[in-house]
Amino acid sequence: MIVLITLISASIQVAIFSAIPLIFYLVKNKKITGFLKYIGLIKPERKSIPISIVIALLYFGGSWLVYWKLGLLDTLRAEGLVGGAIQQMGLCVNAILIVLIKSMVATAMSEEILFRGFLGKRFINLIGFSYGNLLQSILFGLMHGVLFWGIIRNMVGITAIVLLTGTIGYLMGYINEKVGNGSIVPSWITHSLANVMTILFFI
Repeated sequence: MIVLITLISASIQVAIFSAIPLIFYLVKNKKITGFLKYIGLIKPERKSIPISIVIALLYFGGSWLVYWKLGLLDTLRAEGLVGGAIQQMGLCVNAILIVLIKSMVATAMSEEILFRGFLGKRFINLIGFSYGNLLQSILFGLMHGVLFWGIIRNMVGITAIVLLTGTIGYLMGYINEKVGNGSIVPSWITHSLANVMTILFFI
């Protein structure tokens, strides 16, 4: 039952994160046709997939280094985060399914649609790739800083998290636009793998 509730909740979150770009798209185009391409939910270039896996490993390694060096490993087990919930349940089949749903759908898919699929593409169209991709990555990093501020209240830790997630956000935007044919699938793979590895490893 809890897995079904998690899946429904994750689907609702994706729908909410998709609503903003959908409204913008409908106002401009007056039709739904082409929306998936507008946000980058299209087939990527095959060569982008191995690169996205390498970036996921970098993200995971960077996260491990930041949390370990700054003594923040316990933050991933904090109440209200996926890690905290899994800590209470124990590592069972339901827990692993919840990690997969939360990591790949609720978090990764939602954030990729909003940051790389909507904001990144719009910024790039307006001000060019270099500045547009940089802007979306800064917002991505700051969003993570805000989320973690309520948990760790450590300015050095928050700065490290912002820099790490912002850098990875830039790399994910780069792989999508420059290698993946404008698809957000490569960054979704990166984001999903990094989330799953981080949660399971630290828990």
